Amino acid sequence: MSKLYTVIGRFQPLHKGHVDMINKVLAVRNKGDRVLILVGSSNKTRSLNNPLTYEEREQMILREFQGKGIEVQPLRDYDYNNDKWEHKLHDLLEKECGETHEAIIVGSNKEGDDLLREDWSWGLENLVVESYGGDLSASRIRKMVIDSGSPQDAIKHLTKNCRMFLLQNPTAINFLISEGKVVSDYKESWSSAPFPPTFMATDAVVRDNNGKFLLIKRGGEVGTGDLALAGGFLEQELTHEANMKKELQEETTLNLDEVPHEIVTSWLCDAPNRAIRGRMTTYAFLVQLDGTFEVDDSGCYYLETTTGEIFEVTPNDDASGIAVLSLAELESAKLFNDHAGLIDKVLQLEEAKVPYTKNF
Repeated sequence: MSKLYTVIGRFQPLHKGHVDMINKVLAVRNKGDRVLILVGSSNKTRSLNNPLTYEEREQMILREFQGKGIEVQPLRDYDYNNDKWEHKLHDLLEKECGETHEAIIVGSNKEGDDLLREDWSWGLENLVVESYGGDLSASRIRKMVIDSGSPQDAIKHLTKNCRMFLLQNPTAINFLISEGKVVSDYKESWSSAPFPPTFMATDAVVRDNNGKFLLIKRGGEVGTGDLALAGGFLEQELTHEANMKKELQEETTLNLDEVPHEIVTSWLCDAPNRAIRGRMTTYAFLVQLDGTFEVDDSGCYYLETTTGEIFEVTPNDDASGIAVLSLAELESAKLFNDHAGLIDKVLQLEEAKVPYTKNF
């Protein structure tokens, strides 16, 4: 049976180590075998960890391996739900293999990679290739750009094709430099604190009776233009629930004290590295509205309740726009940071019938 050699990575950016590993796979490929590159975090918006879009990384890979029969497909993240990610991966591999190929998971002998593969390869055969060596990593390359404010030294770790792609398509590099400075300045603002602070936030997962979810388009300096949940930092005098309601009203004008609703469940997300600006936990609330989102002829959204009341839904404060998406549309949408994972998590809790418990 022919083999489907599968290389999984984020390639942020594709560097000489990645290219070396893929070339070693091509060297052992036989007639009838296929080489599939799965580009992870394909549903992520630009961030300091993911400066390149899926489409840009796909183009970079295809340019580097032009004419060599490489196949490239997206592989989205499911934050806080590794089981779902693994099932989606193996569903994809089963579909690609059919009855003609068997999947081979490719990895390097870099320390720790074997343990990761054991977690999600589910007994599939592994092809382990010799690591490129040194401390080369995509995260180190990104840090070099951010710290120096220039790609000059970092691009030395890329092949000629990849260097040319990034220089001819400089959006990712410019983003790293500009957003890196915003985050650096933000951290500097509290650098004199006696210890690094932990920030608290709230996020509202708001759903109508048609199963559609309310999102904003972010304003501000971080994640500008990204689709996101309405939310913000916890104010000292407010409970998490009160803060969630306040932020929702400020950013969408939707006042839950007036709109019929139920808080179905909630979840405290305290993943240590979830926010690029520092240690930040968030309380995500699943809010079920008794009504449906509608849009008028001018493109403005409003909520119509089951009793016929109308409430405008208008971007305000830190929001530059409003979006309403179904669950199916969310699957292919790109949301800010881990917000898709927050939605997924509270929906899991709802399915498990975990109720919301008011603190006091």
